[in-house]
Amino acid sequence: YVFRLSYSSAQVTKPFGLWMAKNAPKSIYILASDYVTPHEYEAAFKDGFLSGGGTIVGEADPPFATTLDYGPYLSQAKAANPGGIFAVFFASEAITFVKQYDSFGMKSSIPLYGAIDFTAPVLRAAQGADALDVITPTNYVAELNHKENVEFRTAYQAKYGEDPEEFSVMGYDAVRYIIEAVKARGGDTADRPGLVSALEKVAYVGPRGPMKMGANHGVTQNVYIVKTVKKGDGVGFDVIDTYPNYEDPVKGCNLR
Repeated sequence: YVFRLSYSSAQVTKPFGLWMAKNAPKSIYILASDYVTPHEYEAAFKDGFLSGGGTIVGEADPPFATTLDYGPYLSQAKAANPGGIFAVFFASEAITFVKQYDSFGMKSSIPLYGAIDFTAPVLRAAQGADALDVITPTNYVAELNHKENVEFRTAYQAKYGEDPEEFSVMGYDAVRYIIEAVKARGGDTADRPGLVSALEKVAYVGPRGPMKMGANHGVTQNVYIVKTVKKGDGVGFDVIDTYPNYEDPVKGCNLR
């Protein structure tokens, strides 16, 4: 009875590792906050990057929530002479890391890459121009220009006065999946196996792009590679590549 309309750590990060192996420097240093979620992103990134022929020249995991100065870790990373750095930090840690990376002058010589939400729109006011040129993966950005997203973005802006983010879209899609399944069942929600079967069959093109349910009840969706660029008086995203219809590469689940 569980369906995931968001993403797993691997779904958004393994294809980014594959993309970097083809399009980024071949030697990467990893810096990630030391707790479970960043470690999952690290593992998925390595899976893609190493299988694509990349090389990890070093890695470090600064303590979570207590690291205020990333200078020693940045110096250690620079000494390893990597072609680029892949960083996994979120929220206030992402703000601090991005600003310190730029202030250390490293971005001009060592390009910076990050996991999803490393340069999220909610962090833009704080990160500002320090986030320019950082490349990350995501499952949605407001800048997508296909018809379904233009309509969704316009309606969302009219209702809330701001652009939607991936959490807005994932909430929308979760409810839409339920509605589509209930409609397909003619309103019958008492037959639970029937409702599950209907949910498994829901497919449409939405704000994110094509949507369908994978065999493991995780949504199959596009994974976008985006770059933070200057837009008007602020920053925004350019979509530079897409991994279409990417299914969650789940491992080891035997619940069914």
